[in-house]
Amino acid sequence: MNGYRWTDAVDGWTYEGYEGKPTWVDAYTDAAEVEIFINGTSAGRSPVKDYYAKVPCFYQPGELLGVGYDGNGKELYRTSVRTAGQETEICAVPDKTILQAGEEDFCFIDISVTDSQGRLKLLPERKVEIRIEGAGSIQGFGSANHLNEEKFNQPCHTTYLGRLQAVIRSGKKPGEIKVTFSGEGMEDAVVRLRAEA
Repeated sequence: MNGYRWTDAVDGWTYEGYEGKPTWVDAYTDAAEVEIFINGTSAGRSPVKDYYAKVPCFYQPGELLGVGYDGNGKELYRTSVRTAGQETEICAVPDKTILQAGEEDFCFIDISVTDSQGRLKLLPERKVEIRIEGAGSIQGFGSANHLNEEKFNQPCHTTYLGRLQAVIRSGKKPGEIKVTFSGEGMEDAVVRLRAEA
């Protein structure tokens, strides 16, 4: 046994369609006590046990702020997250842009659904389609959803907590590779890669 505890908590405060619904805020901290504020109003304080505290609240868009206190009630630190804006974009970030031709090299592309400031939009889940042109192919495309029945070799997949990942394989010959991600109501995100001899 150790002080770390696993829960289904995620780092975010964007849950469209859940406004006013009850929820919990999980806090991981070495402080003695934690207080949670939603849009400047305290949702409650809780003692910390084994580096973990849980505070009940109601979800409201805006700012979620956690404040940690020592045993005397002195503030130690604070951290916050904000609800994502209304605009919705696909963000695609490759781990590299140059691959070796010969079908033995791979590029991993992290895909996320965000607002224009890059804040992750956890919900609702969205369908994203992948298209590839040029000197490469799709090795895999999907999410980390353990209950997912979608296949990793299909060109359309549903996000899980706003994220997906694509794996692109280099082709036999050198050349440009264009990877396009698209989803309803969002502009396409294009990643350009190159396979070199």
